[in-house]
Amino acid sequence: MHLSLSFTTILTSVLFVMFAQVAESAPVTKRAPTPPKFVTLPLKRAERTRDVHGQIYLQQHINRGLRRMARMRGHEAPSARDLHTLLERRVRDVEGVEGLSRRFNRFGLPAPAAHSSAHEAVSLAEAPKQNDALIDDGVTVANTPTAPNSLGLDIEAVDVGYSAVVQIGTPPRDFLVTMDSGSSDFWVGSEDCTSNGIGCGNHVFLGPQSSTSFNDTGKPFKITYGSGSVSGNIITDDVTIAGLALPAHTFGVASIESVEFSAQSPDDGLMGTAKSVRIFVV
Repeated sequence: MHLSLSFTTILTSVLFVMFAQVAESAPVTKRAPTPPKFVTLPLKRAERTRDVHGQIYLQQHINRGLRRMARMRGHEAPSARDLHTLLERRVRDVEGVEGLSRRFNRFGLPAPAAHSSAHEAVSLAEAPKQNDALIDDGVTVANTPTAPNSLGLDIEAVDVGYSAVVQIGTPPRDFLVTMDSGSSDFWVGSEDCTSNGIGCGNHVFLGPQSSTSFNDTGKPFKITYGSGSVSGNIITDDVTIAGLALPAHTFGVASIESVEFSAQSPDDGLMGTAKSVRIFVV
């Protein structure tokens, strides 16, 4: 009995020492993972003159980018005439013929005179004819899509914008809308649309007089883009895109459009294709 107690005591002591050593041992330090390698580039705010329209400023950046890209790839850079033509086209789209004369005619706009001969000054009415050789405001119609449920994109002028035809309302009518990857909202012009106190141009409009499935929710919206703005009401109506039906789809009809949308643009509205986060400002 005495030996048994002694053996138990010895065994307890050995186990205590073993656990004590484990408890006193320092933890193993894990090697920190190697941080991934990143390439960082400094960002600098692009300053611009306030009186330059956003679209014109964009074209200036595009022209500089075209020159840099040509140098990087070892290709011949676009000529000054080519770049000047691109800028002229953008100015005419935004500011019209008067904008071209103001920016590119070193003599300025011709002053009105009660008695002036035809050769004393160039009439602004002749300016479109003089620029037709350099500027093409037409629309290049897309080829017929070969894949099902697909839309072809028409090209406005020289890559000014991309458009597609969708059907809206009951009975369905064709609307030519701009496809915009930089926004997320869909709208077309309203039947009561105005721009600077007058109508919104020669476009297809939507409202209760043209569509029996039109439903006005009464909720207002306003969207401001880099160039132009629209405001109106949120509505629901039937929409068909590439043969796919969207009954009672929610979108907007613009009762007020800036001249960027109402003037010479061939499109009847705009469809934002970015993430589905509405930017309606009510």
